[in-house]
Amino acid sequence: MRVNHFMLATAVALIACSDNFAAASTATRPSHTFSFDDDSGLSDLQEERDIFGDIVDNGASRLKDVVNNGASNIKDILNSGSAIKDILDSGASNLKELLDVTSASNLKEILDISDASNLKDLLDISDASNLKDLLDISSASNLKELVEISSSSNLKELVA
Repeated sequence: MRVNHFMLATAVALIACSDNFAAASTATRPSHTFSFDDDSGLSDLQEERDIFGDIVDNGASRLKDVVNNGASNIKDILNSGSAIKDILDSGASNLKELLDVTSASNLKEILDISDASNLKDLLDISDASNLKDLLDISSASNLKELVEISSSSNLKELVA
């Protein structure tokens, strides 16, 4: 029986497939010598798989930590936001109490106006027309009501 080189290589390759596919693929090239007992290639492959698995596991663990820390930080920020709201609410309440001007007498106390000259100093009024523009007053009687002027002589002092 005559066996050609190709048939021999094919038979060797089929036998080798049961042990080691990588080694069997080299059997079709007759110029190469190989050993079927050498499993070093497979152990290297398993080692590479283990290293890759460790990298993936570590990366996933780190990503999970980053996400958890980020969520915790956002939660802290939102919780402190309610504290900011409390501060603003109490501030608005305090401001409302400060500005609680319901009558001319309260306004007078806040501005500390004891006479017409103090009002003149506060408003920096040099003549009656400026006072009229600032206070949007259409008549002397309205001005009299605003600054609690009892007589026209006081009005004269104010705009002098």
